Amino acid sequence: MSLANTLSQHPIAGSFIVDQNLPPGGSILVDFDQMVGSVSGTFAAGTTYSVTYLLLDPGECPIVEFEVLVTGEGEGPNDGPSQIPGTTPPTRACMTISAVVEVPGFLFFPATTSDLSTTIIVNSEQERVTPFQLCEAVTTQFALNAGETAYGPDQSQASFDRWEKYDPIEQTWISVGESPYIYVPLQAGSSYRAVFAEGSIGTTTPTPSRQQQVCLSVSAVFMYQRIATTALFAQPQFVAEPINPQILVGEEARDAPFQLCGAPGTRYVLVPQEEYWTIEENRLEFWKWQRYNAETETWDDILQLLFGNVQPGQLTVNLQSGGQLRAVYRQNTEVY
Repeated sequence: MSLANTLSQHPIAGSFIVDQNLPPGGSILVDFDQMVGSVSGTFAAGTTYSVTYLLLDPGECPIVEFEVLVTGEGEGPNDGPSQIPGTTPPTRACMTISAVVEVPGFLFFPATTSDLSTTIIVNSEQERVTPFQLCEAVTTQFALNAGETAYGPDQSQASFDRWEKYDPIEQTWISVGESPYIYVPLQAGSSYRAVFAEGSIGTTTPTPSRQQQVCLSVSAVFMYQRIATTALFAQPQFVAEPINPQILVGEEARDAPFQLCGAPGTRYVLVPQEEYWTIEENRLEFWKWQRYNAETETWDDILQLLFGNVQPGQLTVNLQSGGQLRAVYRQNTEVY
């Protein structure tokens, strides 16, 4: 199978150089859209040079590491391909600098980010527009200044919030600084991004007070279908009776119903009681979460996408504008 056919089996959406060992003025470039490459510069005879690309999928997750090797024609001194001591090109590395604008989540939905083109000042003298790469000898230090504000895709102004670094092991972004100015070492394959948040610009955010807090009502119900008796083709009706199971909020167990109150953006992790016995000794099991839709005056199911080691029914709540949330239980028909 050809190399092009092998790579075509992967959903490649982007690429960047994570490591390279090239002579001064040399370059090895690969266009993964057209599957063509170009080499320029002067390469010492018998010396092997390399460039390593990291290929990303549409979700910006690494999927393929692609290494290109180029060896200069002829043989170097000592009739061998080994590099000459004292003339080995310095090891180079590259890191990626990008920027995003963050939009706060709603209720229990997480915040979302979108790519942002903005100016980053490198070493207090060079202006670069994101995204871009910095390539130099390993251990080189860079000073990055993102500035106080930036303009989002819709030309709305957003304020700087933090710098983040990508953790390839956890596959997540980790906050590394809350100042627009940051000093970072060059590491092969590392990625940093400046995060700008939508909100008020040039104003001081006051300390949250009781009036600024929002509250989310959390309850629980037993839902079952009522059998129609008045008409043969009557529409089935679902009945929701209030119940009082325990719901774990962080490390605290609370009996439903209750309220969660805090400043906008406060997060809670809710874990419902898996099994609940009513006073009539009906055995119920947790079924699903629902939120109240004030516009339609109905309860909408919450689609849960669970990743990693999470408990059944676990839900992360992001307080934004309050609302109503309920845990729905149904009859457990399992036989002991």
